[in-house]
Amino acid sequence: MVSMLRSSAKKIVLVLSALGLMLAFTGCSASDSKKAKAPQEEQTASVVIGKTGKGAIKTLLKNKTGKSIKEVSIRQSGEDEFSKLDFSKGSEFMNEKLAELNIPVKYKKDTKDAVEKDGDPNAAKVNERHLIDLSLSFSEDEKHEVNQLPIETLETLEKSELRFDAESDLVYFAGETKKGEKFNTLESQKALK
Repeated sequence: MVSMLRSSAKKIVLVLSALGLMLAFTGCSASDSKKAKAPQEEQTASVVIGKTGKGAIKTLLKNKTGKSIKEVSIRQSGEDEFSKLDFSKGSEFMNEKLAELNIPVKYKKDTKDAVEKDGDPNAAKVNERHLIDLSLSFSEDEKHEVNQLPIETLETLEKSELRFDAESDLVYFAGETKKGEKFNTLESQKALK
């Protein structure tokens, strides 16, 4: 009877050990799958700004300003009025989150023709790039503009961020193209201030 109890105890210990190992491996594989999914989740936008549609210029943008952005408006550089871009997913662009920014195709209109009609062909060469301005509202009292963003560059960016420079009290655009070239508007924002 004692040998039977020892045999049963050994079996119970083996079964419990096997269960423990299975749970340990299951826990490892669950955390591994979470790690594997993390980069994909990073590429998922928490908010979509502007309407997606035919010809819209789309770029993924990370908010690194330290604050939530409540409203985004756009205009062609040189125009007076901004047009609000609707948030179609999410109600605000939270700090450290990713957004899909859709720039309507009308902002890629050919400004060169308009300048040539004014009779200054040299100005047309300067204005061949399609430039936009963004107005960002953090609250009713705090708004910032990011001016003269070239749409052609935005289309080539693989990584892009909105950042805040406390020293100059400016929000600026920074990114990297698919070819690894850096893009940063801080100095041009300072010059425009």
